[in-house]
Amino acid sequence: MSLALFLIWVCVISCVVSSILNQPFDRKQRVFWVTVVILFPVLGVLAYLPFAFRKENLPVIFLRHRKHGRKGKPQPLDAE
Repeated sequence: MSLALFLIWVCVISCVVSSILNQPFDRKQRVFWVTVVILFPVLGVLAYLPFAFRKENLPVIFLRHRKHGRKGKPQPLDAE
């Protein structure tokens, strides 16, 4: 059981490190984030989480802003 949990944790850390290396960070930022994630795994992963999302990879529905001030019947987001 503990070996399985350890392997899952290693996979999570390796995915986070892989994500850091694919971000458009400069060398100092990459070294900083990889060091934080390796030395403080739980805090490092939680601290890096907001930076892990790229806007171009998110579905379009999450990126649309609702226009305020419209009157009338509400329309679905994809019917613009």
